Formats: sequence, C-alpha cells, structure tokens
Amino acid sequence: AGAGPQRSRVLATLYKDERCSKLKIYPILQKVFLERILRKPEIDAFAEELKPHQKALLPDNSTVLDRAMIEHNLLSASKLYTNISFEELGTLLGIDPRKAEKIACRMICEDRMRGSIDQRLRL
Repeated sequence: AGAGPQRSRVLATLYKDERCSKLKIYPILQKVFLERILRKPEIDAFAEELKPHQKALLPDNSTVLDRAMIEHNLLSASKLYTNISFEELGTLLGIDPRKAEKIACRMICEDRMRGSIDQRLRL
C-alpha cells in the first residue's frame, strides 16, 4: 500500500503480532514500521520473495513494490530532513529529481505526508 496513515495502522498490527517475528521478511517489516530508509539491496532481497504476479509492471515500467518503497523512503526522509533539495532527494531515493518532486507533491496534496515545496527544480 502507499505510504500513509492506513498503511501505518496495518503495519503496527503486523509488527506487534509475535508470529510475524518468525518470518524471513521480518527485518524489512521492522524497518518499514520504524520508518527507516530501506536501501536497494534490502528491497531487492524482499522482491526475491515475491510471487510473479506481485511483480507486475505498472504503466511507467515500475512495480507496485518500487512505488511503495519510493513513497516509504520519501516519508522516512521527511522525518529526518526539514529541508532538502530535489537533487539530493532524488539521489537519496535513487530516482530522477523530477520524479521525486512529482511524488512528493502528490503525497503532500493527498495528505499522506506533511510538507511544503518552496523551490523550483533547476536542471
């Protein structure tokens, strides 16, 4: 699910369930619940556990997992930074700065993340 309050509630339920601590993917669940940034090797290891239908491509040639992890990392970064340029944000997320701006704008507009945009992207 996309980053936001509803996903956070579901994560809390899973994280607190003692049965989940025995899962191979528990370290990822823990980092997502604790709002820590996930690095590419961690995401790739998680992706290997997914079934083929869970890796379906979206119209922009990304997967649902790609989009969810970018949004998660953006939300996590918003907890760490009070100010960041789109160039730096793009580098942190591993995506183009324009895409970082578009995703941040959408998440702010949908009230899934608190923030404001006060710069113009110059590339």
